[in-house]
Parts: sequence; structure tokens; C-alpha cells
Amino acid sequence: MLGLGLAAGGAAGLVPLSLFAPARAAGGTLLSLTDRAGRTSDFDLAALRALPQGTIAQITPWTETVNTYGGPRLRAVLAAGGVAAGETLTMTALNDYAVEVPMADVRAYDLLLAMTCDGEAMPVRDKGPLWLHYPLAEYPALARNEIHARMIWQLRRIAVS
Repeated sequence: MLGLGLAAGGAAGLVPLSLFAPARAAGGTLLSLTDRAGRTSDFDLAALRALPQGTIAQITPWTETVNTYGGPRLRAVLAAGGVAAGETLTMTALNDYAVEVPMADVRAYDLLLAMTCDGEAMPVRDKGPLWLHYPLAEYPALARNEIHARMIWQLRRIAVS
């Protein structure tokens, strides 16, 4: 698809609109994971799908009905990236919004990086392509603002410290 763009020097011309889209094409990196030593592992869709998958059926503060979310377990993603230790995960979204998730939460709860909602891939406009889910239905004590704030969507990067 082409759109009107400005070339160097201000001249108008047609440029591919894909130049302005996030790099999420087939085989493109969906998630980057950086460990405490600064080593980065990039995961595309196929790599994330190859990891152990799980589901969580729940209502969130942003949804009105029970939905079933599916995707890799965060523990599996960390293990695939060689992360064995750390205190905090700094998770960053496509818009550079960031949250800190204690590694203790990863050990205590089966956190999910949701890629699907009710069996359908989640587009960016619907909190995709990756949305961190805590098991709110399984652990009612997690239904509080502090935890909800950690449920970052449009996740693109995790840094371990």
C-alpha cells in the first residue's frame, strides 16, 4: 500500500505506508528480552508459539465479559531467553509506557503473555500483540490497582535487572 510522503528536500512522493508501521511482519521481532548481562533475545511469532502455551479465562478491568486469553507463559519466555535470575522485569510497550514487575510475581503466579483473545490474534488496537495477564480469576487477592497497573499491553520489550 502506498501513501503520500515527503522525500528529502521536501518533495512529495509515494512511499510504502508499511514504513510507518511497527516491525511486526511475518518473522519480525514481536518481543525483545534483555538479561542482566545485557544479552538480548528476540522472539518472533513462531518462536513465541513454539514455547509452552497456556490460557486464562477471566474478566479484566478493561473488559466486560469473560474472555479466554492464550499465549506463552512468562516463565517459559524467560527460560528461552536464558534468564535464570533477577529481581525486576521492566516491561515496555510499543508507546514506551513501562511498568516494573517483580520477579517474585513470576515465581508466585503463572503469568501469561496473551497473544490471542477467544482464539483470535490480538491486533494493536485491541491491546495486542502481547498483553501480560495475571491470573485474576484464580487469585481474587490480585484484583487490585497495583496488580492491574502491571498488566501491560502492546508489550514489546522486557529488561531484567
